[in-house]
Amino acid sequence: MNDNLNSLKNENRLSFSGILLGFFNLLMITSIIPSFRIHFLDYKVHLTVLFCVPLVLVFTLKRLRFFSKKFFLIVLLLFSTIFLSEWMNGHDFKVIVKFGSIFLYFLVGASCCLSEKDYYFSVVMNGVFISLMTFHGLYSQQMFSDVAASGVTLLRGIGNKNAYSLYALPGVVLAINLYLKDKKKVNSFFLLPGILFGSFGLIISGSRAAWLCLLVVFAFALKREVNLKFIFKTILLGGTIIFIVFRLSFIERIFQNRINQTLDNYNGDNVRVSLIEDSLNYWTENPILGVSYFQLQKYLGLRYTHFENANVHNFFAMFLSSYGILGAVVFSFFLYFLFKYSDKNWKNSGNILSFLLLIWLLKGVSTEEVLFSPTFFLALGLGVSYVRLEQKKFKPL
Repeated sequence: MNDNLNSLKNENRLSFSGILLGFFNLLMITSIIPSFRIHFLDYKVHLTVLFCVPLVLVFTLKRLRFFSKKFFLIVLLLFSTIFLSEWMNGHDFKVIVKFGSIFLYFLVGASCCLSEKDYYFSVVMNGVFISLMTFHGLYSQQMFSDVAASGVTLLRGIGNKNAYSLYALPGVVLAINLYLKDKKKVNSFFLLPGILFGSFGLIISGSRAAWLCLLVVFAFALKREVNLKFIFKTILLGGTIIFIVFRLSFIERIFQNRINQTLDNYNGDNVRVSLIEDSLNYWTENPILGVSYFQLQKYLGLRYTHFENANVHNFFAMFLSSYGILGAVVFSFFLYFLFKYSDKNWKNSGNILSFLLLIWLLKGVSTEEVLFSPTFFLALGLGVSYVRLEQKKFKPL
C-alpha cells in the first residue's frame, strides 16, 4: 500500500495503519478491565501497551520524518530528568515505565494517521469505546439503583470519577470538534454516540473539573464560527444533552450536592489545598531536581493516610515537587513545542491540538494522573496528526 503522505491526503482514503489505529482505539476498552492488565515491575501495565510496541516499531520508525530532531531532544531531556530524580531519591523507576508507555500512545496517534479518513475512523472508534465503557459502568451500577449524591463511579475497581473523565474527555473533545466541522450528515451521525454517552457519563460522574472542561468545550465551539448551520448543530447537540440530564432526577441531586460542597467550604477541598501546600514545602528540600514522585507519594501518604502512598491531586504541584525546577522547565518546553506546532488560528479546526492541551492543563488542576493518561496522550498524538493533515506545506513536529 502506498505510504506517501501527500498521495493519501489528496486521495483521502483509509490507510492500513489508519485501520489499525481505529481498532487500537476500540481496544482501549481492555484498559478498564483489571484482569486485562499485565504485571511489570510491580506495576499494572495496560494490555494495549503490547500493541503500541509493534505499531511504533513498524510505522513510527518508518515515518520518523514526521518528527524533528528538536522534538526527540526535548523528550530525551525529559526522560533523563525524570530518571535522574528517581535515581537520586529511592531508585524507584516505575514512573519511567508509566511515562514511557504513555509516550508510546502519543507516537501511535501521531504516526499512524495519514489521511482525514484515518482520523475520522479513529475518532469514531474512540467514540464506540467511550459508549461501551459508559454502558459497562452503568451496568455495574445496576442502572442508577443506588446513586450517591457525590456522583456515579463508572469505573469502580479501576479508579474514582476522575479516572472516567481521563478516559472519556479526550475522545469527547475530538468528536465534538469533528462533529461541528463535518458537513456530511451521515458522518456526523456516527460521531454522536461517543459525544452523548461520554458527556452523559462525565456529567453524572460528579467531577467538577470534568463539568468545567465540558463547558469550555462548548464555549469554544460556539466561539469558533458564526454561521446558522454551525450554531444550529451546537444548540441541537447541547440541547439534547441538557434534556437527557434534567429528565433524570438523580442528576439534579448530584448537581445540588456538588454545588453546595463548593460553596460550603467542603473539607475535601481543604485537604487538597493542604496536600498542595505540603508537597511544595517538601519540594524545597531539593528544588532543582525535586524529591521524585515515589518519595512524594510516600511522604504525603504518611502524613495524611498513614498508608504507603497518597496523591497530590494537582499535576502542577506534583511535577514541580517531584522533578524540581529543571523538570518543570523541560516539560514546559515540551508543552510549548506542541502549542507552537498547532494551528494559530482558533477558528480553524486544525487548532484541536491547542485545545486538547488546554483541556489537559485544566484537568491537571484536579489530578496528576493526566500525566499517565493513555487516552489523553493518544488524543494528543491524533491532534498532531490532524494539524499535519491541515498543513498546506508539510512541517514535522
